[in-house]
Amino acid sequence: MGRRRGANEPSTYQGRSTVAPEHQRRFDLIRAVIGEQVSISEAARELGIARVNMQTAVHRAEAAIASTLTPRSTGPQPKPRREKELEAELKLLAKRNAKLEEQLQAADDMLAVAGEIIRSLRGLPPRKSTTSSPRSPRSAKTKSSDSDEDPEPATTSLTRVVARLTTKARASSRAARGLGVDVSTVRRWSTRLAAGEPLVRRRGGTMAPISIEVERDLREHIRKLGGMVGAESLMHTVGGVSRRRAALVKADVVTTLERERQAGCARVRVTRPGVVRGFDAMYLEQGVALISADACIPYRTSAVAASRYDGEHVAEALDADFKAAGAPLVWRRDRARCHSTPAVVSVLREHRVLALSGPAYYAPYYGQLERQNREHRTWLDNTPDADHASLATMRSSLNSLWRRPTLGWRTAHEGWEARPPVDDDREQLHHEVEQRAACLRARGVAEDLAMRLAIEQALINRGYLDITPGRKVLRE
Repeated sequence: MGRRRGANEPSTYQGRSTVAPEHQRRFDLIRAVIGEQVSISEAARELGIARVNMQTAVHRAEAAIASTLTPRSTGPQPKPRREKELEAELKLLAKRNAKLEEQLQAADDMLAVAGEIIRSLRGLPPRKSTTSSPRSPRSAKTKSSDSDEDPEPATTSLTRVVARLTTKARASSRAARGLGVDVSTVRRWSTRLAAGEPLVRRRGGTMAPISIEVERDLREHIRKLGGMVGAESLMHTVGGVSRRRAALVKADVVTTLERERQAGCARVRVTRPGVVRGFDAMYLEQGVALISADACIPYRTSAVAASRYDGEHVAEALDADFKAAGAPLVWRRDRARCHSTPAVVSVLREHRVLALSGPAYYAPYYGQLERQNREHRTWLDNTPDADHASLATMRSSLNSLWRRPTLGWRTAHEGWEARPPVDDDREQLHHEVEQRAACLRARGVAEDLAMRLAIEQALINRGYLDITPGRKVLRE
């Protein structure tokens, strides 16, 4: 015996289906085929359709009958999966909507606080309520009988808005985050505005002013010590000066001293590539790198790895560099002994190149190559073993990939390729330098200094060297 139907449970009774008149004949034939009264072929011929179509219709009817006769579980049918997903999505959207409404309300409150603060800082009266309109139903109850009554002070309005925001901990923290401050900061602002104090105070103390005479003595003291003295010492040396004031004055004096030093220095500039070439060595973990570079533009003409730093390897690297990049008029070398060996002198004599040496113990004379060595060292730090291949890659990268502002945003390779040819008469240049050096030596000038001054003057006469005023002769 089946169970009783529940109070709200719908009936499972299925009424008789109604068939359209145009399909009644097909319906009767399908029932006849299922009852084995007519064959499928006879029914198909009678309806005028293909046998396979008739067979398909019969199979569908038999499948529906089989599905109806299959036992089913009692009770209400489970919800489809899609319906469950839609219900869960609806609940999620409702939750998000409630959160957005809460955030919108918090944003309105934050804008109200910000508006009241700005109006208070500008000295404006508080914003009037929307219920102050004569047409508002609340205006008759809230409007005062005295029309000359003063408006609500801005600080009172601000305090009221801040109090509304800080009623709940979550709402107050959210409002403060929207203003970019802490909750305690909002409350502190409210208290200061109510007391008539500035909203924001300057942090820290103020520097005590000093007289013109004290500042002049302070600057003279810093100058006498070359800017090396510290602010703490200045505070204890000159009376009435704080450490912070002493530090500010010292920074200004040090800047002035550096500008005066630069203004008094001579600026040496080689005007054409291919005229002067520098040479220097850089020690590696294994061996040494022999690097040649132009003195006008930062173009490395060669970079080779050698096992030892001696005259033989220097002469070999120098000869290969002159043959590959062309021989310059002047070769700038330092005072290393391997730069003056007979093998090196023979290479210079063969290519008719003058040797230019700097003063003793004066590293700035070779500052250009030292600055380039810093680039070489930085590049080679990422190379475990520096060899001929890695040095060639370094030279190609620094020459062809680096666009420099001093070259008009060109690469060194582009500047080198655009150089004009150097077609000076080398024999005449050597004769001129030898005569001028001999005259200087006759006046008691040292050999190295005489040769250096003679070469510099010959280059200046030909427009290859430009020296700004302020140049001082370096004695040996």
